[in-house]
Amino acid sequence: MSDAASLAKPPRHIGVTPLYRAICRALQQRIIEVNVTLEECDDLAGVQDGYTAKMLNPDTFSGRQGWQTIQWLVDALYPGGVKVMLLPGSQEDQQIIHRRVRKRREAIGALSSMG
Repeated sequence: MSDAASLAKPPRHIGVTPLYRAICRALQQRIIEVNVTLEECDDLAGVQDGYTAKMLNPDTFSGRQGWQTIQWLVDALYPGGVKVMLLPGSQEDQQIIHRRVRKRREAIGALSSMG
């Protein structure tokens, strides 16, 4: 890639996972609930000015993704701690898992009968 081409394209971010995005959405809702500004979140979490905004918007050009920093913000916004609950995205999740396991077992069975 030429120097001109590298300057024309912004650097690519590592893909942000759906789990990370969901946590960011929950933290954004919490910030609204407790009525604090992003600047106040920076202070409470002990991060540099403007960093909360970057970490809550990881898909943007200036966004950041960092689990440790998210933990600092969680600790600041939930001083009594948190409980995390994962729920399936759809009712078909269990069926999909069973279908994948069955196919894998069938493939392994076919391979073992060959040898």
